[in-house]
Amino acid sequence: MKKPNRTRIFWGISIVIIALLLIFNAVGQSLGILDIGGLPVIRIVLGGIFLAYAIAETVKGKPQHIFFPLAFIVILFKSELLTICGINPDSISSWLILAVALLLTVGVSMLIPHKSKYKINGEFVIDNNSSDKKNIENNLSEKTQYIDCTDFNEMRIENNLGSLSVYFTNVESFVSGSRLVLENNLGSINLHIPAAWKCDCKFDNTIGKVNFPKERTAEATAQLNIVGENNLGLINVQYC
Repeated sequence: MKKPNRTRIFWGISIVIIALLLIFNAVGQSLGILDIGGLPVIRIVLGGIFLAYAIAETVKGKPQHIFFPLAFIVILFKSELLTICGINPDSISSWLILAVALLLTVGVSMLIPHKSKYKINGEFVIDNNSSDKKNIENNLSEKTQYIDCTDFNEMRIENNLGSLSVYFTNVESFVSGSRLVLENNLGSINLHIPAAWKCDCKFDNTIGKVNFPKERTAEATAQLNIVGENNLGLINVQYC
């Protein structure tokens, strides 16, 4: 039996709670039943969710993922936090806070060595080529890359705050069972698969969207295995 994805359950419950609070927020505030110490409950709940996400990413060894949730917490409680620090809340804009979070995310992502192990649906997947120069990395840009199947059996693709399109060349040399390891953070990856192949896709998806192609029938001549994680981004896997 397939184990439930705890990340999906956590964010599913969180989003349902937020939706309910949004519905009752106006009525609750007017009646004073959704305030705690003068703070609306919806702000407290949102702050708690962002904090929980930041802690979870830290525990998983991904400190580059904590800056945006922390930035949202600062924005939610900006007036109170800056007043405590003796700073005029109007002197720091929300856009400045988000810009700082963006720069910290990109900078820390570049400094931290790539992990060699991924946990997908409760199972660990080893990435043996994490230091291979053939791997693809895109940061803060729009890029198109090509994978040469004559020299491909496993490759890692990382996209941070960018837009990346990937195609395959020399597909007649493709070895069935080859694997791609994808990591997409706050960006989009469009992966174009030759129509003669079929795909086995396994992703850890956190507040993002992953579009899989329809399952191929028996006439597919080869299989590409795709694993990885999608964080606050979009991954499109499609046939061409």
